[in-house]
Amino acid sequence: MNLPIIKKMEFKIALIGAGSRGTQYSSHALKHGGTKIVAVVDPNEFRRNIAAEKFNIDPKNCFPGVDELLERGVEFDGVINGTMDNMHVKTTLPLLQRGKCVMLEKPMCLNKDELFELYNTTVKYNAKLMVCHVLRYTPFYSAIKQRVVNGEIGEIKHIYASESVANYHMAAAFIRGKWGNSVECGSKILMAKSCHDMDLLTWFKSGVRPVKVSSMGSLFEYKAEKAPEGAGKKCLVDCKIESDCPYSANLNYLKRDDFDVYSWRAILEKGTDLSGKTIPFEEKVKYLKSDDRFGRCVYYLDNDQYDTQNVSVQFEDGSVATFGLDAGTPYGERYIRLEGTKGMIIGQFMKQQFIIRKPKLDLDEKYTEEVVDINCSLDGHGGGDTRIIGDFINLALGNETSISCTSIEDSMYGHLIGFNADISINEERIVRIEKL
Repeated sequence: MNLPIIKKMEFKIALIGAGSRGTQYSSHALKHGGTKIVAVVDPNEFRRNIAAEKFNIDPKNCFPGVDELLERGVEFDGVINGTMDNMHVKTTLPLLQRGKCVMLEKPMCLNKDELFELYNTTVKYNAKLMVCHVLRYTPFYSAIKQRVVNGEIGEIKHIYASESVANYHMAAAFIRGKWGNSVECGSKILMAKSCHDMDLLTWFKSGVRPVKVSSMGSLFEYKAEKAPEGAGKKCLVDCKIESDCPYSANLNYLKRDDFDVYSWRAILEKGTDLSGKTIPFEEKVKYLKSDDRFGRCVYYLDNDQYDTQNVSVQFEDGSVATFGLDAGTPYGERYIRLEGTKGMIIGQFMKQQFIIRKPKLDLDEKYTEEVVDINCSLDGHGGGDTRIIGDFINLALGNETSISCTSIEDSMYGHLIGFNADISINEERIVRIEKL
């Protein structure tokens, strides 16, 4: 749990990147008393206007770029940077060079060179950089971490973690969506989606650096040769099996309206002749019949993100970690298993439950079992979004932070695991991880 925030008359935040995550974090920030969003930076006028209206931002504090924000001399205590992956570095460096406290959406950057540039700049200018690894802040993972810190399972010798990405989520974000092509968005799926999980590996082993990594993976399913018989290029135009397909645009975006922040908001952000913030049903049908990505078949796009991947890591103390990513499952879920020298922890995130097992010196029972249920809403990454904002404010104010606070070193190593894992796939070899 986060520590209470010491009262301050007003904590002023500048929002950089007024997309889905940036506006969500800003909304969570307002739950902490005295917090105000005083400026917004986004090159897209639609997003700027929506944010200005939502957070009651003075029009003179709405800017297309970070340089304009700094030139205007707007006063703010902290920055939420929710820009796209390929904009993180160029929008964050000018702020760090001013000694600002920045909360940066994950992944921090696109490659190792940029990663070290962010790290060195943070240190050089005595700035503060916090990465949005929100899973640390969920009651589920923070409770497990506390048990580890308490020494309940001894030293961790093996971490098993996995993430299943639901088919509708995969389609909306990593096939049809803006992360569908790694060249265009700048990030491979391991860093774009499972950067949280790479961070958890280093967090549970905090203080012990990872030394080498290997990985294998592929785009197994979402390609033309795997298209079902009868599949068309556009769901609402020429597909004979649309009504029986879990990826149907009709089902997901018209009937269910899943991930509307990706589909319909994306259309509005491109600029249309429509007035207002919503799209009439007839217009939605029209767009899904057009060449827009959200109406096209998931098997006939230019997506290149892997839908299956595993990562193996060895740490300096000889312990290991194994992570598996599987996309296109019926249900989104995360599993965690920590094998320690004195016991084990097995957890299921969506179930919000973990089990602790320890050896028992008894003739009839060989181990003890404690079942821990976490009673928390799954909204906002299982409660992590609100809690991370609280820690960010404490960090900016110089207050004590929680056990979950993202140290730049841990974030660096989590990113280095991810970047080097992708090198391992491409070069088919074990890769040594750089030492900070």
